[in-house]
Amino acid sequence: MPRHPYKKAYIELTSQCNLSCSFCPPLQRPPVFMSQDLLKKSIQESASLCEELCFHLMGEPSLYPQLEEAFNLANSCDTKVNFTTNGVLIKRVGLVLIKAKALKQVNFSIHSLVDSSPKWSAILDDIFSFAQELRNARSDVFINFRWWRSQDGVASEVLSRIIEFYGLKEISINPEEKSLRLGPRTFLHFESPFTWPSTSIPLLQNNGFCHALSKQFGILCDGRVVPCCLDREGVMSLGNISEAPLRDILASEEALEIREGFKRNKLIAQLCRHCSYIMRFN
Repeated sequence: MPRHPYKKAYIELTSQCNLSCSFCPPLQRPPVFMSQDLLKKSIQESASLCEELCFHLMGEPSLYPQLEEAFNLANSCDTKVNFTTNGVLIKRVGLVLIKAKALKQVNFSIHSLVDSSPKWSAILDDIFSFAQELRNARSDVFINFRWWRSQDGVASEVLSRIIEFYGLKEISINPEEKSLRLGPRTFLHFESPFTWPSTSIPLLQNNGFCHALSKQFGILCDGRVVPCCLDREGVMSLGNISEAPLRDILASEEALEIREGFKRNKLIAQLCRHCSYIMRFN
């Protein structure tokens, strides 16, 4: 087995969020922070299996009180981190991110910010300021602005602000392109909205393919291991890292059945049959 059989591990530092986005159904799980014991175990065991870690699943990771410790743990394990945030607290955590040796990429969910915060324009200024400070201090970190194409109402204003900040004369957006280069290791990434999978919505398909458990898995803040970052309630929980080694959980009969099912274009888990995102892989 190669040193890194998986590409990404999504580690949910907290299920708590400071925004209420229209496209994010309220969590049934309580808003809690991952304990320090689970944090250490999650990072250490994931680092031995994955190329990189993503401090994101549900919740807003910049709320996590031990954020600096999380990055230090990742660095001690010689692994890199993708950090996804809505940017609301970037003034509070900016210095932590700049100093974090493990930081590989910062993703700003601009669509979340604009959707939920009436102060989004001022916060966007804070994000721009941070982006400049980060670029001045670090040339190795990627900066990614994420935007959903459906937000046409403010799209022109947001794009105008980005054009102005990065000194671009104009932005030509090809509907087929998923990203646009703004500067060195800095991109504007476009994505289409999706509906969160749920067994409460109609059955969509019985067949399909997904990268879950072949390229990625997730660890919720309570330690439950899930196949992918869209299992927001942990309904496909494969086990808990507080009770068993992560490697054993991912090698369990249930995990193997789901993974092998994808190879055969067969959706084994019930939640997968109610997931519209899977259709993007067809």
